Amino acid sequence: MISIEEIEHFAYEYYPFVIYFSLTIITTSLFLYFHESSQPSKKKDIHNDRSKLIGSKVSGGPLKKKVYRKRDSKIKPSKIVILYGTVTGNSKVYSLKLQNKLKGLTEVTAIDISGIDPEETLFELASVENVVLLLLPTHSEGTPPPTAAWFYKWLGESASDFRYDKTSFKNLHYAVFGLGNSSYQEHYNVVGTQVDQWLQDLGAQRVLPLALGDEDSLDEDFNKWAKLVAELATAESSSASPVSM
Repeated sequence: MISIEEIEHFAYEYYPFVIYFSLTIITTSLFLYFHESSQPSKKKDIHNDRSKLIGSKVSGGPLKKKVYRKRDSKIKPSKIVILYGTVTGNSKVYSLKLQNKLKGLTEVTAIDISGIDPEETLFELASVENVVLLLLPTHSEGTPPPTAAWFYKWLGESASDFRYDKTSFKNLHYAVFGLGNSSYQEHYNVVGTQVDQWLQDLGAQRVLPLALGDEDSLDEDFNKWAKLVAELATAESSSASPVSM
């Protein structure tokens, strides 16, 4: 049995080493913690990617540059389907305006997105003859409107589902117009931006740049986008042409 005197002798002899190693561990831990905290975040802020936005005020005002419309080299849509989700009715109003603008140019229909089966509808419309236009507002706290909640949930889950590969919607041609309020920068047009990204992740083909309408200039932003849609509907040629925004 170890005596108290032996324990005291051991503690006295090795006490400096215990203190030394304890301080070393604490110092190393603090260094690693503060070093990691000082590193800049590498996460990309999709809301400040100006190359993708039309009319966005997040980065200091509407985009003023030439934007090249990316579309299939042979596409002249014989049918345009407008899908909208709405809270206050703005998206529906703009969808019907766009439908009237396109009448006579091509076959066009406007549908409340709550009335469709997302998977069935998107696969059915995945054809070079069709273009799907999505008008989607961002609701409170960056959420989709109730009428688009199921579509938004399904699309987000599908984009991260291993059963859908990166070419699942390679024949789907689409464009997104988001409706938001730049006063709420943290959630500004999150829904439209995210839907555009998820469709890209699933291989869909964007035929016009992502357009983000701001509440302060919504009519102006929408009219610019609607003009591009009308040009797309009457396009005779495939090559991407510059458009001054």
